[in-house]
Amino acid sequence: LVGAVAARHDQWAADRAQWGAAIGKHAAIADKIARMTANTFAIESMTLLTSGLVSRDKHDLYVWRTPKFPATTPANLPVGTLDAPVFVPNTFDTGLIFHGAGELTVSNRFPIMAVDQGDNIHIVFSDRHDIFLISCPAGADPSLPASWTKPLPLNAPRVAGFEFTTTCVLPWIRGGAAGKVAVMWYGTSVAGDPDTPAFETAQVPWQLIYAQVENALAATPNVYLDIASKQGGGVIHKGQICLRGLGCPSGTRELAEYSSLTVDNDGFPNIIYQATIIDGVNPPGTSAICFFTKGVNRPLTGAAPPITEMDCSKKGMSQAGGWHDVADTRASDGHYCRNVGANKGTKAYLQFTYTGNQVDLLIVRGPRGGNAEVLIDGLNKGQVDFYRAPSDPLHPDNTGKQDLTFGEFVSFPTASGTHTLRLNVLDNSGITGRDMVYVDGFLIHGAASAATGNPTENTIVFTGTAPSGTVRSPGVALNRVTTNSKTKLIEGVLEVPVEVLSGRELKIFAPSGGLLGDAANLLPTASLQTPTATVGSYGVQVVNTSGGPMPYTLRVITTISTTGKLAGEAPEPVASTRIADPIDGTAVVRYTLDRGGHVVVRIYDVAGRLVRNFEEDQPAGNYGIAWDGRRPDGIRVPSGIYFYRVTLPDGQQVTQRTAILR
Repeated sequence: LVGAVAARHDQWAADRAQWGAAIGKHAAIADKIARMTANTFAIESMTLLTSGLVSRDKHDLYVWRTPKFPATTPANLPVGTLDAPVFVPNTFDTGLIFHGAGELTVSNRFPIMAVDQGDNIHIVFSDRHDIFLISCPAGADPSLPASWTKPLPLNAPRVAGFEFTTTCVLPWIRGGAAGKVAVMWYGTSVAGDPDTPAFETAQVPWQLIYAQVENALAATPNVYLDIASKQGGGVIHKGQICLRGLGCPSGTRELAEYSSLTVDNDGFPNIIYQATIIDGVNPPGTSAICFFTKGVNRPLTGAAPPITEMDCSKKGMSQAGGWHDVADTRASDGHYCRNVGANKGTKAYLQFTYTGNQVDLLIVRGPRGGNAEVLIDGLNKGQVDFYRAPSDPLHPDNTGKQDLTFGEFVSFPTASGTHTLRLNVLDNSGITGRDMVYVDGFLIHGAASAATGNPTENTIVFTGTAPSGTVRSPGVALNRVTTNSKTKLIEGVLEVPVEVLSGRELKIFAPSGGLLGDAANLLPTASLQTPTATVGSYGVQVVNTSGGPMPYTLRVITTISTTGKLAGEAPEPVASTRIADPIDGTAVVRYTLDRGGHVVVRIYDVAGRLVRNFEEDQPAGNYGIAWDGRRPDGIRVPSGIYFYRVTLPDGQQVTQRTAILR
């Protein structure tokens, strides 16, 4: 065996070059390898040894173990330099446990194995596209394929919201409590083969992905996914990632295989990873640098404390002052809650009551981030900064929607018990454009939230194009919202394409026609807020002086004073076939007038009975009526689905549906 090993070493050294010459030509390296070879089999083992290997064609995954099943300890490897045991028939069990058919391979070449605290064995591997986990329960023979679970794709391929990890490479795994494993890898939203020049030419962005499996041996395991890299917007590398070791072209193996993770004594994952992009920049003076990060929310211990998720759209959340949902696949639930506008004082806030011992505020940061203060039980716990410098200072994202960092959080520990948390929007830095607060949710440690709230909000979304205009002859698009006695505030949040460089203005008019507020010289995303003194039809006007047509999205948010429990998940107000914005006993009725005239709105229950009607004389524009769920005599109607029929000035009728929720 010694002669065979030496021959293999000589061949290996001749086949590989370093610093322009075969490795075997460098005396120091040759000597080092010789000493390593001589000690390769000097192993003393007091327990079971198990490991994996991959076939040359990358399709077959094998597992070996010693001693042979069902013996447990010690492994049949005596002390000293071994030149015989690998040929002893009774030393090893070796079995083919996985065969990749077609394009499914174990292309990573290094399947990584971990053993959890329950002695369950787990293997993670990549086929250059997805990350797979297979697990073998304690006591089973790991050399038999029937002992292993079916490959579980951890990166949720083709699942909406997880496109950020479409292509995955270089996984690593560590075990925690029985059935719990932590896995990390490099992932990108771009599909294709990562070890190709096409990825280098396109400068494909990569992020570090973390997955935690809570019950790996279950028929349907629970998998939690997150982006672990936070610095520089999360991108840690751009371009090709070579997986051919010393055969990689120059500049494509900067990350090497030097990233890893472990689980600390408290059960939390600790990760060290390589990055070539540092705070959004690839510095020319270095090829890669190491970063450290760790999880603190979900330990891999046997009895994790209960965690309740809370966000702006769930029951128990009070909101006031212009909060609205923004869809984004990077957010934890596919959307986040945003507030726009500076110096709102105490008019803009989120508030809820919870039972537990800690709240984690999940935030988003970006170049337009502002600030907010957090109070628990009325005591100020400090300010939270949502600002991050732009990734590209020469071309900053003024929309406040693209250049964002997700996955950050701020923790607020308390004594166990029932508490009230309030987040007040400040945005008082005095710097133009730093006027957005982004909330991706709350994690409540301890027990479930139990809250009522007052007030809450309703959003009506208008889309359209403001006609071309100039300063002397502006183009205007008028949108109207009808309020009721519960309405306390009205706010318009205007979004226009960033290509429209100037000439954006927003105005709010009272039912009497008087101007209540005017915001000119706006950024691509901006807001205007005003109190509502009377019940009636308020006009929110988009003014265009840019010299060309201006597409826009306008969210009109009314803050409503309510009592009792708050509304739950409210559907998006986008299609006539869907329920429009139900919220705590209030429903939204919307219609559009191409020309002015008399409008009649009749609301019916599911039995076809007329329960309420409205009549208005309105000019052309987009309109929304907030119905408080009461009949003309003031009696509340039951919760449920309602239909409304709008008779337009030309006699045309449009029927849609809405809902009352209590």
